[in-house]
Amino acid sequence: MYVELRRDDRLPIVAYAQWLLGQHPAVGRESLPIDGLFGPQTERAVLLAQQAESFPTTGRIAEPLWSALRRVVADQTICVESIGIGSVSPRWSVNGFDPDVLADRNHLDDHDPHTAVVIQGGASMGLPRAIDRILARPHRRCVLLRFHGHGAPGFMVVSADGTAGSAFDLHESEGYRRELARLRPLFGRFGSIELHGCRVASGDRGHRSLRMLAEEARVPVTAAYQRQMGGAFSNRFEGPVRTVFPGATTLPSWARSQVDNQSAA
Repeated sequence: MYVELRRDDRLPIVAYAQWLLGQHPAVGRESLPIDGLFGPQTERAVLLAQQAESFPTTGRIAEPLWSALRRVVADQTICVESIGIGSVSPRWSVNGFDPDVLADRNHLDDHDPHTAVVIQGGASMGLPRAIDRILARPHRRCVLLRFHGHGAPGFMVVSADGTAGSAFDLHESEGYRRELARLRPLFGRFGSIELHGCRVASGDRGHRSLRMLAEEARVPVTAAYQRQMGGAFSNRFEGPVRTVFPGATTLPSWARSQVDNQSAA
């Protein structure tokens, strides 16, 4: 369930990875800016950490480097909740209505207490039910909440079975706005949401949708402009993305605010 990050990624989760890298003894917090931009300095920091841990020097952040960084900062949790009907792992594809999947879910979490998977099948009240299940899980504050499934400009499907379903129609329903506001307590510092559906960020409708979700959940929201294949590719976005932040800010300024908050905590 780990997210893979690499050179030229521009994402809120990159800022969290940079903060973790700065705590690693092989890197040092003074040598790495925390701006959410995976540039040459971040790549060098990743290589230093990988060398120190005797990992393959790929320059990319994936498992097992995430686990090593989590050990360095023992009081932090890399918590990824993946929700939806689509493909949610590089090793398996989740169909929320497949009885074989529902009967055997032990493989879905990769036996990792710091990640979690919630499968939401077809339901006319899929969004509130999914949020109920997210908030009911025993974990610390979440760093990244990922929704996987079908999408369209301004829409993100949460549950469906071919005849009935529920989707984020993010800028129209006041009821949905209230439901999404319930996610606020889930997130700690560096928290963000990713919508891994096809073309969710596209056009004016996509931008308005992301803006509404960011303001309601009070965390950055990222979605893709293009089609998302899932499956073996679901550990990262495929193609360009759009990120919208609560308030009028940018990725570097948001990242810096999270560092300042972390220092003050």
